[in-house]
Amino acid sequence: MRDEFDQSTKDILANRVGWKCSNPCCRKATRGAGEGNNKYINIGVAAHICAAAKGGPRYDASMTKAERKSTENGIWLCQSCSKLVDSDLSKFTVGKLKEMKRVSEKMASEELEKQNVSSEKQKFTFIINSYNDAVTNGVININLTKYFKGRFLKDKYDWEIIIDEIKENLRLYLNKGNRYFVRFIAHYSVAFIIGRLLNPKAGVEVVPEQSTNKGIVVWDTKEHEVLYEELLLETKIINNQCSDVAFVLSITRNIQQDVLKYIDNQKLSLGKICFCGFKIPSIDSVVDGKHAWDIAKQINYWIEESLINREGILHIFVSAPVSIMFNLGKMSLSYGKGQIYEYDLENDKSGTYYPALFFSERDWM
Repeated sequence: MRDEFDQSTKDILANRVGWKCSNPCCRKATRGAGEGNNKYINIGVAAHICAAAKGGPRYDASMTKAERKSTENGIWLCQSCSKLVDSDLSKFTVGKLKEMKRVSEKMASEELEKQNVSSEKQKFTFIINSYNDAVTNGVININLTKYFKGRFLKDKYDWEIIIDEIKENLRLYLNKGNRYFVRFIAHYSVAFIIGRLLNPKAGVEVVPEQSTNKGIVVWDTKEHEVLYEELLLETKIINNQCSDVAFVLSITRNIQQDVLKYIDNQKLSLGKICFCGFKIPSIDSVVDGKHAWDIAKQINYWIEESLINREGILHIFVSAPVSIMFNLGKMSLSYGKGQIYEYDLENDKSGTYYPALFFSERDWM
């Protein structure tokens, strides 16, 4: 005997998501006008998160009949997505379906509050969190903290797992028809991954939100009548026989001496080191989103000029607003092999730089 939803439960599930599919990257309408003045067509499905009967997908024997028939165990989906979630149980777990439901209900609430006209893109915030002390309250939350202890990856994980986790979440939650604001409470490497995955070929509009002295600010690329400080470049040739290049980005803090000390201690074999930054780096050196985008474009140009044969490894050391690494990630598909370094800010292990994300030419999407 199946523990089916009654009609009132189905109506609640559908109404809470505006009669749209609860798969955030689908969001298809499931109800519309039918033939005749009083007719309508419904193509939505009130699906069980945990199966209605033994032997079904995600069945939980510990649940009572009332729990199986409750709104908490239901999710409103279009017919295609209702089949999809039951065909890939490793991907669409109980936890994943509950998160899809939460995200879609939040989207429906924001759509109602904003009253956007149909010709405009819906706008949603998603938050990327890889720090354990951070609080996330976006419409979409990609929480990676389970993979980290402080700022370091736990020993049993690697960056390939992080890439795959981010990729799966972006595919699940991002829709090309919407506009998204991304807020990073995360490592530079994570921001770079997000940017690389959301390069222009991805076709999704994503704008960073940056923490500043004025609070959290949308850093879009709109023109402002502001005179931006010029970014400076100094190149130091080390060994003409070596193809590896290091880029040292001193945007918010001068990290030149720290990086040189690390390179010397680790005996890194480099052809040259490129120091990029401002004459006097500071936490407010970057004025706005247009400035951040221009800085990333300038750095990208210098990187492209430096990687003539693409045989060596690009080493990146950073002290900058995280949005710049997101922007740089968007431009990075031609970089070849690269190594991003993070800084042990809390002095948990070395108190200096350590190698984090290694990337190569492979297509992450």
